[in-house]
Parts: sequence; structure tokens; C-alpha cells
Amino acid sequence: ALCNLGVTRKLKGDLPGSIAAYEQCLAVNPNHILGQSNIAIALNDLANLMKQNGDVFGAIRVYEKALTFDGNSADILYNLGVANAESGELDRAVVTYETCLKLRPGCAEAWNNLGVLLRERGNTTRAVECYRTACALKPKFAQAFNNLGVLSTVQGHAQEALVALQSAIASDPSYAVAH
Repeated sequence: ALCNLGVTRKLKGDLPGSIAAYEQCLAVNPNHILGQSNIAIALNDLANLMKQNGDVFGAIRVYEKALTFDGNSADILYNLGVANAESGELDRAVVTYETCLKLRPGCAEAWNNLGVLLRERGNTTRAVECYRTACALKPKFAQAFNNLGVLSTVQGHAQEALVALQSAIASDPSYAVAH
């Protein structure tokens, strides 16, 4: 009943009330699978709102709490990776994206973001691999094609850069950076 109350409150837009109901559910039965899953999702949603409102460090704490209920959530790990990168915790972001990709190897956005961090760290070989994987997974991913094109340009691979940048523009003609 408490888990259902959490669902109802979430559907009504009462995220704090929803989390409180799930916490009550788990106080009664700590092994309630649906309660664990639902509180993880609700906490992820709360952290997303906190991050949108500028509280990146608070969001990181809430993402980490959400992972205590569902440590295999690729969504939460991806969001935590983004928040870690935004907060300057680049090493933690790399580890978080890599963990996310073990759970969901088809997440093109995580491959692209990991590539950005690796490029910033000077690991251009691995960054190129990440960008190529992102592009293969999502053939209309203008940002990943642009990142591959920029890195190929820096490496002196003009033909590969041209193809990648043309693909970025074809994917999204309004993506000004690729132009």
C-alpha cells in the first residue's frame, strides 16, 4: 500500500511525498523490490530537478543515494556522470560513464561524453574509439560526429575530419559548430 501511495503521489507531481512513501514502504519491508526500484527512479528525478536548478553538488548526493537502491541503473549512472563532469570531478565522471556503459553499452551519449573527457585528459586514441562507437550507435548524432571531426583535424587526418563534419552537418544542418 505504501509503495502504491508513492506511485500515486509521483503521478500527482508530489515528488517529495512520493519519496517519503517509498521510504516508509522500505522501512516496513527493506527487500521490497518495487519499492527499491521506484525510490531510485524518484530520487533520480529529484536529482535531475536539483541539477536543473543549479545545485549540482546536491544532485550528486541524491544520485548516489539513488544508486544505493538500484546500483544497476544505467540512467542514474549516466546522470551522475554528467553531474560529476559539470562539478569538475572528471576522474569520477570517467569511472561513472564506464560503469554506465558496462550496463548499457548502447548508450551513444555516454560514449560521446566519455570521449570528451578522455580527449581532455590527452587520451586521444581512446577518445576517437568512443566517438566512433557513439556515431555507429546513433548515426544522426551530430555532436559525436563533430567531436570526431575536430579531433581528426587536430590529429592531421583531414579526410576523416571532413567526412565526420559532413556527417554532423547532414545529421543536423542547424548545428553551427560543425559548419
